[in-house]
Amino acid sequence: DVAVLFDLDGVIIDSREHHLSAWHQLAREAGLAHAPDYFTQTFGLRNESIARGLSPDIADVRLRELGGA
Repeated sequence: DVAVLFDLDGVIIDSREHHLSAWHQLAREAGLAHAPDYFTQTFGLRNESIARGLSPDIADVRLRELGGA
């Protein structure tokens, strides 16, 4: 048996606005300051990279809590 998995985000649906909204909400709830266009600039990066850009000294445990890294 063979299985093939395709990432169709952007092809069938565009979830960009949902991701941006979720990151803004998470930052707001966690009290993490960010430039207005920070999430637009980092869209497509891994959660860990985005979270570390918000707070470079953020603990790995907190990263997992915030971004599922």
